[in-house]
Amino acid sequence: MKINYAVWAILLGLWFLFSPTSLIFSLLASLILITIYVKCRPEEKKFVLFLFISGFLLRILFLSFYHWGYLVLLKKPDIIGPDGEAYIKNGWFISRILFNKNITLPPSGWPNPAKYSYLVNITSYARDYILPEVGGYQIGPYTYFIAYLFFIFGYVPLMVKFINVFFSVLMGVVVYFMAKDLFERKIAKISSILVSFFPSTFLFSITALKDTIANFFLVFMVWLLIRYNQRGRIAHLALTIPSLLFLYFLRDRFVLFYLCAALLSLFVTRVRFSRKLAILILCVALINFTPFKNRLIKQFNLYQIFRVHYGYVGTPGRNYKLYPEYFYAKSDSQIEFRDTVVAFFKGSVHALLEPFLWKASTTEDLLFYPQMLFWYFLLPFSALGLIIGLRYNYSNTMCVFIFLLVMHFVLSLFEGNVGTVFRHREMVVPFILILAVAGLNYSFVKKTSSP
Repeated sequence: MKINYAVWAILLGLWFLFSPTSLIFSLLASLILITIYVKCRPEEKKFVLFLFISGFLLRILFLSFYHWGYLVLLKKPDIIGPDGEAYIKNGWFISRILFNKNITLPPSGWPNPAKYSYLVNITSYARDYILPEVGGYQIGPYTYFIAYLFFIFGYVPLMVKFINVFFSVLMGVVVYFMAKDLFERKIAKISSILVSFFPSTFLFSITALKDTIANFFLVFMVWLLIRYNQRGRIAHLALTIPSLLFLYFLRDRFVLFYLCAALLSLFVTRVRFSRKLAILILCVALINFTPFKNRLIKQFNLYQIFRVHYGYVGTPGRNYKLYPEYFYAKSDSQIEFRDTVVAFFKGSVHALLEPFLWKASTTEDLLFYPQMLFWYFLLPFSALGLIIGLRYNYSNTMCVFIFLLVMHFVLSLFEGNVGTVFRHREMVVPFILILAVAGLNYSFVKKTSSP
């Protein structure tokens, strides 16, 4: 055991040597871990500590090899999250522009220089917007957050990725407590380990993509809703407000969809009327009495959904179409209801099963080939787990089910790019895995217990 501690200490020492600024966030992570540890029941402390530390250290180890070896030393492009490298590049340029620094290429990690026209566009945007417009493509609030990090600490791309590592590990802990509220401790342990080390979740967490942080807040808020329905503590409801704010600055359109899921859950869950009323007041207040009202409601317009799909179809990579050709010939065409229904069912297949194994042709496809086989195996068991959850723990499971329905609707009609729908599906992966573990437990252990 002492040897293991020594090995991990050496690895952490090397990490801080190559990324000293990450020490600041390591201290923050340690404080949060201590808080969680103190709040845990005595019989849970050892497992939660193992889950957090093992997930954290393994990600740091993998990130170190991938960043310094593959990206920097070999000067290879990022094949896991190329959009994350774009956020880093844009953040670097914006940090130079906002604070009147010399506009130079990032010191490392970018073998290809930026095009002049691209630099001009970024320069113009940053000079016009000291704070960004929400929803700007790769130059929104998340990019500005990176820009301010670069201004304070210098060019520290590893720090950005380190923040993702932290939120990914923390999500595994939240999944443990949520699965325990839905089922039992054994299922919670297996689910949290599976979510923490699920290949795509693990790999995306070592990139600079904003998906990991956004997915954490979605999972966290669903768990807060379950906890509030169970215990009625205002603190759980109050924590939803800053979480929604963070989500708004990361993925603004999903705020309204989460609120819709929370509102729909009021009609199908068996909780006290006073608690339902509190959730209703919170949702209505957030929609009507915030400066984001117009933008939030705009995102719920079906025409905007069609436009998002139309945009994804035009992005690089493998794309797919859901609507008749007349829509793509003229994007402002009115979509018939029948065509929308057909598009939803076609989009559902893509949302659940992409990337199709029989179409694997690139390195990225082969990288996730084993995961997709496992994913196809788990899907039927997740349906069984849902049935079990509704039988033994109706109200809490229904909160998860409503959220999954709303997010599936979004993924089915929004998306149009294979890589993007695979990445965005990570929003629902933790919930599917929890339900799948419950289904597997019922099928092979032949034993379920009421929570």
